This record gives sequence, structure tokens and C-alpha cells, in this order.
Amino acid sequence: MRTIADFSKPRNSFWLLLMLFVISRVFYHFVLDIDFVYRLDYWQIPDLKWLMAAPWKTLYDMHMQPPLFSALIYVGEQFFGENAPLFQHGLFMAMGFLVCWGLFHLIKRMYSLPLALGMSIFFMLDPNNLLYESLFFYTYPTMFFLFGLGFFLIYPNQNKGKYLLLAALSAVLLLYTRSLFHLVFLVIPLGYLLLKYRSWKPAAYLLIPLVLVGMLYGKNKAEYGKFGASSWLGMSLSRLMVDFEDTTRLAQIDVPQSIKTNRAFEPVGKYHDLHFEKAPFSHPFLTEEFTSQGVYNLNHQKVLLLDDAYKKLSIAYFKMNPLYYCKQVTLSNLTYLQSPSQYFFYKFEQAGAIIFKHNPKRWEVFVFLADILSFIFTLTLLGWMAYRLFEMMRKGTLRQELPILLVIMFIGYVIVVGNLLEIGENMRFKYLTYPWYYVMMADLLFHWFKRGNVSLNAVKKPAVNTTTPVRPMIDSGDEPEVIQPILQRLNFSKWK
Repeated sequence: MRTIADFSKPRNSFWLLLMLFVISRVFYHFVLDIDFVYRLDYWQIPDLKWLMAAPWKTLYDMHMQPPLFSALIYVGEQFFGENAPLFQHGLFMAMGFLVCWGLFHLIKRMYSLPLALGMSIFFMLDPNNLLYESLFFYTYPTMFFLFGLGFFLIYPNQNKGKYLLLAALSAVLLLYTRSLFHLVFLVIPLGYLLLKYRSWKPAAYLLIPLVLVGMLYGKNKAEYGKFGASSWLGMSLSRLMVDFEDTTRLAQIDVPQSIKTNRAFEPVGKYHDLHFEKAPFSHPFLTEEFTSQGVYNLNHQKVLLLDDAYKKLSIAYFKMNPLYYCKQVTLSNLTYLQSPSQYFFYKFEQAGAIIFKHNPKRWEVFVFLADILSFIFTLTLLGWMAYRLFEMMRKGTLRQELPILLVIMFIGYVIVVGNLLEIGENMRFKYLTYPWYYVMMADLLFHWFKRGNVSLNAVKKPAVNTTTPVRPMIDSGDEPEVIQPILQRLNFSKWK
């Protein structure tokens, strides 16, 4: 008869989690009739006509968003045709399982086997995960790449060069997928590596994302005058900073009239008094007002002017009425506390009917349960994170507990950057760090049971020196076991 200790072995844990994952997805998709929503009519997606006809040129000409998600669309459409939705659904489910498996091994190493098993299964069954796994959008890959970055930073003890290479590649994929993660974000993994290894040599791996992402930013600067991955910052700021009903203050700001009367993210044809003296581009992807999918072309060359104009408007209005911005930031933080599932109501009113096509009532119950779970979950863990950070600073144990500090930094980055620069979709931003909330839950439960003198260790371990003031977050000297067979085949001996 098997015991929970048997699942400490990588092979056993893999097959257990895979079996549960398959059963849960079969139940969700065939019993609850949940469908995979494959939509290509988002603003963030380029014109499919030009993407398929001239993929390299179209991806190069993108200034509205980083190009990786659009490249994934091209791969699916080009090589799988009518089966592209099936390919993308399979890819998303593979990402979901890998996150569950990685979460299991990470929590097992940081805390204990029972917590690892419990958290990974709860994460697997969380309704919010199913909803985002069932919607083809860049949110899910972004969550996956951010988790990969954190996993490969935290997990290694030996063969660290191989893991750091994978962390660097995860950072590249992350920054090439989501503009929220700017080059500045690399300060977080850089600080982690310097504190952990007390050497610049491991941190040198971050030169890979620095150079590759810097090339993207440099291209945008050279071609469009924008040093970044997206030309939408000004428009996003205006939604947060400007009260378009306040015509008295708006009249005092020196920007074209169409900027004052039209909110951001409207068809470029509405901005009749905003134009280039000489149109700098001729490629249709940069000059046509609508895409072949029938949505606004927000990669239009005029968006470059809109970005500057809305940025100027936002800064000028903020100086006149800073209280409005404070009120909006408060709303964005309250929106962040909502369940990530609420994004489906906010942005895709018909998504519920598509996903639960045979029984809309199930959709309402499903999202209600997800909302209650997430609200309590978020408030509790944000409070715990604040407490943990305060205690680490008070006791001077930041370096001894670097993994949990990295988790807090990841979540904190998304909260600060997302909620200070955007409003309306903040609950979706939270999902980017959703696996890390489960790590924080494991941390909370571990300390709670520890105070109650309840053992969470399913496997007997050697005695430790009880005089040590702080329990290390990662046991030292253990050979990494999650992807060890793969790493052995890579034979990167020169990076040891």
C-alpha cells in the first residue's frame, strides 16, 4: 500500500499529477462542456492577412506589442491550419501541467511533501486556472514564463549554470510576450542572484535577456522613436489619469482637440487633426485603419502620434488634478482584488456563453465560486506577504529567505506597475503571478502548522542543528530532480 512518502520520488509524483490533471480536464471539458475559446480578434494581434503573407516583415513592424504571441499564432495557423485551435489548446494544457508539476517540486523543496501535493492539486483544480487555460490569449503563456523564470532561479543547488541559462531564456520569452515586464524588471532577478551567490558570474547570465530584449527596444527606438516593447503607454495612462468629462481643465491643455474629445483606443480615423507632415511608412500593416479581422488596427503609424499626445495630456492633467489619479489608482487596486475570472465579464461578455455553451447557469456558478475563493485568497496572502517582509527586515533574515523574497518581489512588481499604469483589467494582471500566490499559501500554512508544533514532513529527515536561527528556504546539497534527466543529456559541462 502506497503512502504519501512514496510520492517524494520524481517518477511517482509525475504520474500522480499527470493522472489527476488528465481526469480534471476530461471532467471539465466533457462533463461540464467547457470549450477552448480560440479568438484572433484582439487589439494585441496583428492583421492575420499580413502576418500569414509576410510573417517576418509583420513581426518586425510591430510596435504595439512584443512579437512572441503573434509568432505563436503564425506557427499554429501555418503548420496546423484548421487544427490550430487543437494545437494551441494542447500547448496551453501542457503549460498548465508543467506549472502544476513545477509547483509541486518547488514547494516540496522549500517546505514539505504534503504541502507540495496539496497546493499543486488545488492549483490544478482552481476554476481561475481552467478559465485562462481555456482562453487563447497571451495571459496564460506570460504566467507560464514568469513561473519558469522563478522556478529556475530558486530551485538549483548544483548544476546552477544550466538552470540559470534556462532562467535567462525564460526571461527572454517573458519580456517578448508581455510589455508589462519591462527591461527594468530584470533588476529583480539580478538582485536575487547577487544576494544568493555573492558574485557577478551567475548574474552574467542575465546578459542574454538584456541583449536580446535590448535589440527589440533598440529596433523600436530606431524605427519609431519608442524605447520599449509597446507604443500604448500614453493611451493607457490617459485612461487612468484623465477625466474626459472635465472639459474646463481639458480646454487649458495644448493638445489636438480630437485627443480631448476621444478616449484612447478608438479607431485612428477619429483623430482627424492629428497627422504626420509626411507619412513615414507605406506597409499596409502600418497604414490601414482596420485589420482583416474587423478590429481597430492599433499598430497604425498614427498610434505613434497618439502615444505622445495622450502622454502629454495625461501629465498635464495630472498636474492640474492629482486627486483624480489617486482615486483611479484606488479603483485599480480594488479591481486587482477581484477574481481573475471577472475579466471574462469585463472584457468578453460572450466568453461565458462560449465556454459553457450548453449551460450558461454553470458559468454563473463557476465564476461566483472562483470570485469568492480568489477574494479571500488574495486579501489573506497580501496581508501575509506584508507581515513576512516586515519580519524578515526586522530580524535581518532577507538573505536566508531569498526564495520567498523573490516571490514577494514578483507579486509586488505586478501590483505596483500594473495598478499604477493601468485600470480596468487589473484582475487579469493578478493571474500572471497566480502560481506564486500558491507558494505564499504554502508558506503561510507551513508557519501556521510550525507554531502549532504539527509536523508536515512525510519523509523522515536527518536531525538538524536546532541552534540555527533561521531555517534555510532551500535545503543545500541536494541534486535537482525535476529536470535532471534532461539536463544530463544537454552535457553543458563547461557551465558547471
